[in-house]
Amino acid sequence: MVYIIMSMRKSGIHTTLSTGCRDWLLKESRETGKYEGELIEEALNFYKNNKSLLEEYNQASIFLKGLIKTELLDDYAKARPLLKRLIKEELKNHSDHK
Repeated sequence: MVYIIMSMRKSGIHTTLSTGCRDWLLKESRETGKYEGELIEEALNFYKNNKSLLEEYNQASIFLKGLIKTELLDDYAKARPLLKRLIKEELKNHSDHK
């Protein structure tokens, strides 16, 4: 059974990662000599052991949403450039994930 796991790591893996993440994974694999599966396992273990990072991200997201809402309520004209930039970034991220 150990042989099967090792052979799985040697072959390419199919993921639904964004192009940017996929590029990073391939580059990291070349630079470290580790298989993609190993790198993904290491990343998963890191985030499992550092759950506070996810909590910080969620808190930052809530803070930014609140900030945008406040700006909108305060002065829509002033908030418009920020909103345009955020929408463009979100559209780009969405198209990169396809």
